[in-house]
Amino acid sequence: MGSTKLLQFRLDFDAYYDARWQSLNDAIAEIAPNRWDESTASFLFQHPNTVFELLDAVKFQSSIYVDGRDMVMIMDLESHEVVQIGVKNPALLMGVIAAGRTGRQVA
Repeated sequence: MGSTKLLQFRLDFDAYYDARWQSLNDAIAEIAPNRWDESTASFLFQHPNTVFELLDAVKFQSSIYVDGRDMVMIMDLESHEVVQIGVKNPALLMGVIAAGRTGRQVA
């Protein structure tokens, strides 16, 4: 079954937004058929693959921009392993995650 993964995304709004949004949703539906997807910008699912393998699959199976305009972050909620593309402040992201592991607060 694998560990629990959280995928969050933000897509750049342009003329191809709807097609990219649909392609991302279709890719996740194929990768993780048993997912929680009530949110408009995140998915929660269990999967045996690593977050690195999952990001590669998402990039390959969808038409998201991988040049930084679109953001995708996948986190393994058990190991706290994270992979991302397009995060504008990766140091803050990693600081928040590290704080969660140690119980300290990030301002």
